[in-house]
Amino acid sequence: MATTTGSGLLGCAAVLAALFCFRSLNAQIIQDLPEEPQPHRSGIHFSMSGGAALALGKTPVTMNTGAAMVFGPSFGGRGRWSLPLNVYLVVSYPPAPILAQANDDSGMLTLLGFAADPMFTFLGRGRWGAYASAGGGISVKEVRFWHGSSGCDTYDGCFPPTAQESSWQPMMDASAGVTWLLRPGIPGQLYAELRLVDMFTPSGLFPGFDTAGTRLLLPQMGFRF
Repeated sequence: MATTTGSGLLGCAAVLAALFCFRSLNAQIIQDLPEEPQPHRSGIHFSMSGGAALALGKTPVTMNTGAAMVFGPSFGGRGRWSLPLNVYLVVSYPPAPILAQANDDSGMLTLLGFAADPMFTFLGRGRWGAYASAGGGISVKEVRFWHGSSGCDTYDGCFPPTAQESSWQPMMDASAGVTWLLRPGIPGQLYAELRLVDMFTPSGLFPGFDTAGTRLLLPQMGFRF
């Protein structure tokens, strides 16, 4: 009987100890994962992301899939609103029909944009959050063509393009993404977003560039601190 009673007491003590450990661990998890992420505190922050540049609409006629980078400072307030000032850099290449019409062997398209994009951060759960932004600004489109496989070769070095043209035009953009807070109390976070960009580029820069406008979808992965 005494052995049974002792075993029962030991069992109760083990259960109570397990409950205490679980409660302590749960409290620590709740403390480490706040109900609301803190991606935008007051002050100035910086973000940088990279990914692909996917041509949409009629844009694939004059532009292949390229690479894109978006970076810039963000001015945060006390609430959920902040004001990122984004710089866009997109590099791509003309498709073969455009090169044939230009009577050249290679080419490059460079798009540079500057936009102010007010951002609203939604409530999140734990370290996860979500946001949306939209805005506009100004952009530059530059198109260059070369004879030969590229703008440089091994023996002659770099040589000037056979044709080059650029244009300035307004742009609009919108984005939505999710964030993951690296550590509570520290503003650094990772984010993944989809960004839609419309640049009101003119037509007629070169043979084959008969369609105005450049529309891009930018899937991006980045870091904000």
